Amino acid sequence: MAEKHVNFVKRILERRGIGGDRVNMYHCSAAEVGRFKESVEDMMSKIRKLGPNPLRQEK
Repeated sequence: MAEKHVNFVKRILERRGIGGDRVNMYHCSAAEVGRFKESVEDMMSKIRKLGPNPLRQEK
């Protein structure tokens, strides 16, 4: 069910021009510390490449 929700949010973000890659779902257990770390690093890399939220207005 969670994967269905994540895919739904991805589609909404794409339609709004924000980018569906800003949301992702990774599967790992509490015992998979290395995999969790890789998942966080992967997501951080993707966010950096995408840049700031295009809807956020500068103050």
